[in-house]
Amino acid sequence: ITGIGNYAFADQVNLTAVTLPETVTEIGDSAFANDRQLAVRVDAGSAQVMDLSNVTHIGKSAFANCTSLGGGGATQLKLGSKLTEIGDSAFSYAGIRNVTFAPLEESITLTIGQNAFSHSGIEKITLPEGLTSIGAYAFAYNSLTGSLSIPDSVAEIGDYAFFVSSDAKNETLAELTLGKNLENVGESAFRNYMALSTVNIRTTNPNLQLGQYAFGHDRSDAYSTNREIDGQNYY
Repeated sequence: ITGIGNYAFADQVNLTAVTLPETVTEIGDSAFANDRQLAVRVDAGSAQVMDLSNVTHIGKSAFANCTSLGGGGATQLKLGSKLTEIGDSAFSYAGIRNVTFAPLEESITLTIGQNAFSHSGIEKITLPEGLTSIGAYAFAYNSLTGSLSIPDSVAEIGDYAFFVSSDAKNETLAELTLGKNLENVGESAFRNYMALSTVNIRTTNPNLQLGQYAFGHDRSDAYSTNREIDGQNYY
């Protein structure tokens, strides 16, 4: 088996486990969508480490609303070096905490679609060089912690890409680094990260566009917090 077709296992509300062979390289649109009890293994792997290292394309809503995807929400999702596309809403509401991308092969470029990982409980993301765009709401409504680095290859960060609501309890993202070739940070892309203390903008692009509220806040007390961006203080 090299591919899972569109809607192949969609809406199977009683499906609890699927073991995929390592030969699978394509997962189609809505292939497992709305399988709320599903845990996915690859051959003899752990249900709590979802290893899709050989997959090159993940379609729209492929695992959307698979709220038990990793077995109790402790999932580490591993993505591989030949991945070229993660479709819109591919892992939205999928119960994933840790997303790790392997370094992409030199000739590979990757796009991440709108809402691709939104509402999934993600705490940690490692993004690869070769990623070129991050869609609107791609990682919105998660609980990022520690630090986040946007690779130099990324040109576009969509509106609300990493947005969190103003009453989010668990986000503790403290440091953000933006890559050298960034051209646009969309509206509210990093809005409401109250723990964010340092933003490193590494690009020398004189036409870099920062959308309104790109790093803004909804809470009335937000503006009493001192922010440091590239060595300068902002209030």
